[in-house]
Amino acid sequence: MKHRSEADPAPGFRAFEACERARGQPGILATSDLGGRKASMATASMEAILLLGWMERDVALSYLCKDCVDLPPYSETEAESLWNEYRAVARALPARAANSPERLNLTGEEEDAAEKFLAPHRLAGNSHIRDVIKVDPMGLVIHQLYMTLDIAREYMDYATARSWCIRHCLTVRPNESKMLQGNFRRNSAEIEIPHREFAVNFEPGNSFGIEELAAHVSATEFEDRTLLWAGYHRAYARIASLKADAGDRSLLLVLSRDADHILAPDSPDPELRTLLLGPRPPLFADFFDERLFLKVKLRKKRYELRLRASVEAVNDDT
Repeated sequence: MKHRSEADPAPGFRAFEACERARGQPGILATSDLGGRKASMATASMEAILLLGWMERDVALSYLCKDCVDLPPYSETEAESLWNEYRAVARALPARAANSPERLNLTGEEEDAAEKFLAPHRLAGNSHIRDVIKVDPMGLVIHQLYMTLDIAREYMDYATARSWCIRHCLTVRPNESKMLQGNFRRNSAEIEIPHREFAVNFEPGNSFGIEELAAHVSATEFEDRTLLWAGYHRAYARIASLKADAGDRSLLLVLSRDADHILAPDSPDPELRTLLLGPRPPLFADFFDERLFLKVKLRKKRYELRLRASVEAVNDDT
């Protein structure tokens, strides 16, 4: 695997261009060449890159053996061998300080947009949202280890424009109710949602609501590092759209406490916390380093929010 500089976005751009050339139409019996293997186009699929070297074995094998539409299909032995190859490369990397990127000066237009974004949070006393900053995202620590190029394409129009970051990184969802469809039964429901950023919000009393999560690009500072929490496809679209010698590779981020629970000592995902705090955490730049990512076609997904309720007998010690 040829070495690439972490700061050089050209490999990722070339990977995106290669995927563009390999595109086919879903549902047509055809194949496209993808890194030496063929990908069936009979199954609706999405082009993606995977950072296998930082994935847990079961997660990597699930992508390769269940979601990947490469032909011939990966056997478990082949998939594990490939995972071990990428894992060895990741573990052989020099230790990374992964310090937070330098904060860049906001333009006057960006300062106005940041103030407009922050004002309602300050008025509501929302300490969860801290600030708006501008950085080169290549040095950000990441927790999402895949990138769906089809989704990134949706943000690529005019991604080099001066106002693109304001429009796409400081997005505020309209305060409106969505009529969600699905299957509703007693004690269960499968609700169709347009993307995965939804959650159930249980409220005081006898009610709950389906909540669409915030739309801005967010990051959380921890120790001397900064974790990109949400907005991966927009960040990728921005960097992949720029020329290799672009002078401005900046991205606007909303600093928040979104990831505090993951980074806390009592984290619900201790393995992820260990990875993010470790000597070789995955970085956003790794999506642009040809040594470290595998280009694949994954089965296309849609999303359902599934709810289940049951009554359980629990011990009463009163």
